[in-house]
Amino acid sequence: MKIVVAMDSFKGCMSSKEACSAVSNALKATVPSCECLAMPVSDGGEGFISCFEHSTTETIEVNGPFLNTTTNATIAFIDNGDTAIIESAQACGLTLISPDKRNLLRSTTHGVGDMIKYCYEKGCKRAIIGLGGTATHDAGTGMLEALGVRFLDAAGCKVTACGENIGKIARIESSPLLDIISHSMDVIIASDVSNPLCGLSGAAMVYGQQKGATREIALSLDEATRRFSNVVANTLWTDHSCTPGAGAAGGLGFAFLAFFKCAFRAGADIILEANRFDDTIKGASMIITGEGRSDEQTLMGKIPCAILTRARRHGIPAVLLSGGMSCPKKFLEAGFIYAAAITPAEMLLNDAIKPATAKRNMQDAVATLVNQTSL
Repeated sequence: MKIVVAMDSFKGCMSSKEACSAVSNALKATVPSCECLAMPVSDGGEGFISCFEHSTTETIEVNGPFLNTTTNATIAFIDNGDTAIIESAQACGLTLISPDKRNLLRSTTHGVGDMIKYCYEKGCKRAIIGLGGTATHDAGTGMLEALGVRFLDAAGCKVTACGENIGKIARIESSPLLDIISHSMDVIIASDVSNPLCGLSGAAMVYGQQKGATREIALSLDEATRRFSNVVANTLWTDHSCTPGAGAAGGLGFAFLAFFKCAFRAGADIILEANRFDDTIKGASMIITGEGRSDEQTLMGKIPCAILTRARRHGIPAVLLSGGMSCPKKFLEAGFIYAAAITPAEMLLNDAIKPATAKRNMQDAVATLVNQTSL
């Protein structure tokens, strides 16, 4: 019996690889005769680079999530080094900052630009850039600054790129380096976010408070970002502020749309195609997928939905095991043969996200799955 395990990360708890291992270990303990094939998947956030099979990696020092800080960021390479896999969260991810120190006003995407520059200088012809899990809202100004773009205020003074300075920008000076990179390197953006840059469904209002901002700060960032997008539109004679995906990663998506010739794709599709998922699942008896929490948005193109689509195409039963779940019935109606939350209803979230507890819950959930599906 061949079972394919394709799990997304359980944010703050288990990486994609750890979630796949938890399921695989539980299956082997319950059904020793089964063959488990683990394939971690990601939407472009934390763990994105680790999901690419047969890649090589390099770790470099880049600017960190705050001004005047540094961090080590790992970049993966595939296609004999021609393609770089960049995970924005490596430079400015939420996991790099403790919750009590997150600050959207001071955070920057400068390190993402450092990684792009390094890959260009290395000779990469293509970059796949994951945008998920960042602790920033600087509309990509930090990334652009790292590639030579200069931002000036109304008096002509230099503006340092970070969240609190977005609204001060009145003029943008182009960069020869950025022009060269944007025309010589194909860029694919991995993201499952379709939000616009500004407004009630924009980056600051939807994701700001999740990244530590108060509602008041989110409102001020939204207004500052709107002003910046107007400056960009007047400079480039094109406006991407309402383009789906512009609000990804605190507006980093907007900067890529405005200053690069890039394409947005779902991170799951990129990984599944790169790892030849459709070939891997041939002959499988079951596919198990899952994520930290499954809700209505899951069926709007997130990873479990992408897995389900491929499973149904091949006539393979698909199972959904997630940390939390609202309306399991909807997932059964969508086509999963089994859908359940691994966290007991009475368990507090702070306890459920402890790695050891989550792995134990996964083991129990897999045992229940085996009993109820007669594996």
